[in-house]
Amino acid sequence: MHPLEELQRKTSKVLDVVLITTLSVACLPTVGSGGPSPTGGSGSPSSTGGTWSSSSSAAQSAATSTTLSATSSSPAADAGHPNDAGVPGTGNLANLGSDWVQLPSSFLFLPNIDGEYQTRNWCTLRFNPDRKTLMFYEGFREPALRGNYCIYANALYEFDARTGIIEQRSLSNWYCDDTGGYRRIEDLPDTPVDRHTYSQFAYVPGNQGLYMVAGASARFPVADRAYDFWRYTHADGWVKLPESYPGSETDRAAQIGPYTANLIHHPGSNTLYYFKNAQTIHRYNVETRAWMTTLSNAPGSDTVSDIGAHGLYDPVFDRFAFYGNNWHPSDQGSNEFVIFDVATGSWQEQTVPAPPNGPGPKSYAALEYNSRWSVYMLHGGWQDNQTWVYDPASSQWHQVLTASAPPASTGRGTYTAYDAFNDALIKFDEATGRIFALRYQPRP
Repeated sequence: MHPLEELQRKTSKVLDVVLITTLSVACLPTVGSGGPSPTGGSGSPSSTGGTWSSSSSAAQSAATSTTLSATSSSPAADAGHPNDAGVPGTGNLANLGSDWVQLPSSFLFLPNIDGEYQTRNWCTLRFNPDRKTLMFYEGFREPALRGNYCIYANALYEFDARTGIIEQRSLSNWYCDDTGGYRRIEDLPDTPVDRHTYSQFAYVPGNQGLYMVAGASARFPVADRAYDFWRYTHADGWVKLPESYPGSETDRAAQIGPYTANLIHHPGSNTLYYFKNAQTIHRYNVETRAWMTTLSNAPGSDTVSDIGAHGLYDPVFDRFAFYGNNWHPSDQGSNEFVIFDVATGSWQEQTVPAPPNGPGPKSYAALEYNSRWSVYMLHGGWQDNQTWVYDPASSQWHQVLTASAPPASTGRGTYTAYDAFNDALIKFDEATGRIFALRYQPRP
């Protein structure tokens, strides 16, 4: 491990987030605050998205003013993460119920770095069952070393919903200028170049690490794409894997964008399924560290146009499921609900009832598996904050109606994940740095 990275792991500084919002911005009550709860649904008021930093433009500040106050400290390693089983549903989640609530939260940044959190968007949130935490890739502004601003994410963050401490785990060792150009920072170890990860970002349990494949990047290495494959562990940091996905060189030469895809772990075979699209499914065997035969044009794939921005794996039915679409030039959503059956290697499209009996068209919505109730939870999407539940046993949808809801997303990311340890659906609002949680209860 590089000495600077070792130093960064031993000391840190805490930056507490103070959000000052106008009266037009909807805020949920913090747990135990007893504050007002605006009505949820896609028509609810929401926070304004965009760059989130203390140097926000005047136009952004008029809508949402954000201040970062920093205090130095030297807490023990992993201050926000007990790193043991602990007790589920404690701390911030002690009184969590079936309504969305905002959790107390603060940032813990790496030491000796003069910068601040800054939203970049187009990334996702994943649950780490080994550490009982949530992990995501997002932005960090550090003008002195890494540039003033870039649209691509450059930092790995992790938080335990019970403590609300959002710890910065790593920073990209690349400088990005405001034109999108990149250069390596000398004398620092190699790291992933800044990028939008989309949902090509998955955790493999058993301390086998966080994997990230391809994504959208800037003018390095070719055009605006990334074609590499990385693994992150807390012991070793980021390690570039030599075996990039099949066809990566062909994609690089043709400048085809391997993004808006899904990377999801299949625990039974300890395989990462990289759904490039419905017609091309790459598979990586974690044990042998080798890519398997690509599944091409699987039965039923010819009728699937979208596979959704953030899919799930269902261990009961041994299948993957996806809802809606990812990026589209028109920003129009889709209500395409598709299943990929592992045993048969085939796709099936599912019928979705029209609203109010089923979800409407969505883009950038997250579909998560709730292991306590064996149901699928669909949340958010572009300019949307609704929550829906699908019961695969009965093939029925219903909306989770709550007194409050997180702000409707104004960005194009899928920062929602199910925390299986605490039985909580967690939403990270990338525009404001706030954390929201809900514990689903089936209808009587």
